Amino acid sequence: MNLREKVFEYIQKHGPQTNVELVAKFKVMKASMRRTCGDLVREGKLVPIKSADGCRYGLSSDTRAATAPVPAKTAPKATTMPAPSKAKTEPPVDPDDWRRYSF
Repeated sequence: MNLREKVFEYIQKHGPQTNVELVAKFKVMKASMRRTCGDLVREGKLVPIKSADGCRYGLSSDTRAATAPVPAKTAPKATTMPAPSKAKTEPPVDPDDWRRYSF
């Protein structure tokens, strides 16, 4: 697992983080973390969020929608099969009927 994937998963689990917080967590150089976050922003996975304590990186709306937990499926309602229909019976054939023969 590379640094980019680790940073992305960490932000998914712990919410928006500043560059300084991420550097302290992953023990990498500031430039490396800045480049990693910039790559994730270009990919559309993260968005920079302006805040009083600096720029935070959080999940983009597309990423949040894609990683949102899927609601549990409810069990389908029990359906009953319709009653079998009665077999259609044809009327008895009259042997003297001229219409049943093709000429």
